[in-house]
Amino acid sequence: MFRSDGNKNKPNQYLVAITRYATGHLAFNALVNGELANVHTFYPSQEDKSFTWLNNGTNRLAIVAKGTLIDIYTNGVLIGEVDTTQPPDNSIPSGPSLVLPNNATPAQQQDYQNQIDQNQQTTQLLQAQLAVAHQNYAKNKAIFSDGLLGFVGVSQSGQTTCTFSNAWLFQIER
Repeated sequence: MFRSDGNKNKPNQYLVAITRYATGHLAFNALVNGELANVHTFYPSQEDKSFTWLNNGTNRLAIVAKGTLIDIYTNGVLIGEVDTTQPPDNSIPSGPSLVLPNNATPAQQQDYQNQIDQNQQTTQLLQAQLAVAHQNYAKNKAIFSDGLLGFVGVSQSGQTTCTFSNAWLFQIER
């Protein structure tokens, strides 16, 4: 999270989250008074061929915030830009296609089906978030210029280990 006012109950802030869902998904979210007011969805592997969503993978994330423009990079590759003065996208972009190998084993077939199911669940969740963001954007534009910066690792289930190393913050005078 960045440009956060630090309010624990109803924050005003930007969030960038990378998940393993949908073979690697990245979301930019803006919260106004704790409510989702803007959202933009990216699939890093479509632009960044070195991006990995698998267990024990390593990716580098860089966020470059210049006024109302937010550039998002993974592994040195620009995967998207958000203009915080603009409303959320009208639709969720399609994620990477999944391919079932020829002569797949039953275990591979089950893994493939699990990924298809997970992608469908993720798409439904993202569509619901997009609808909320569109509704809230009209009443609460999320344009922030200053605030706190933080990192967090979370897990929906099982164990997640996030290692943050070589974290840098550069502030360039305006």
